[in-house]
Amino acid sequence: MNSMLRQLKEDGRGSSKGDMLNRIYELLSDKTYLVVLDDVWSIDDGCWERISTGFPKAEGTNSCIIITSRIKKVVKKMGVSETEVHEPKLLNDEESWALFCKVAHISPNGEEIPKLVEEGKKIVKK
Repeated sequence: MNSMLRQLKEDGRGSSKGDMLNRIYELLSDKTYLVVLDDVWSIDDGCWERISTGFPKAEGTNSCIIITSRIKKVVKKMGVSETEVHEPKLLNDEESWALFCKVAHISPNGEEIPKLVEEGKKIVKK
């Protein structure tokens, strides 16, 4: 929550969680917003209900909350319906290597530094 407030040009240090949630709500209430909760691994019972009070209801606006998690139970606990879940397909070895080469700016046939290609292939295997 402190990170969210900093991004909204506010300082939440020393504030209670409830005060920070109220301030986030005030700052977002007249705005269109996109909130990304990235790589959520766990959530305690009732925690999402408390956190979500910090976000004005997005009905009728272009506002959106995106949650990323590798754990289906987490998003279910947060009340996300099956129709709202996107599960990207895993890349095969060839697709993984092509993506790595694109990002690392190397050619897929390995004409660059052999050591870079060797290390890149180790990374892609993971």
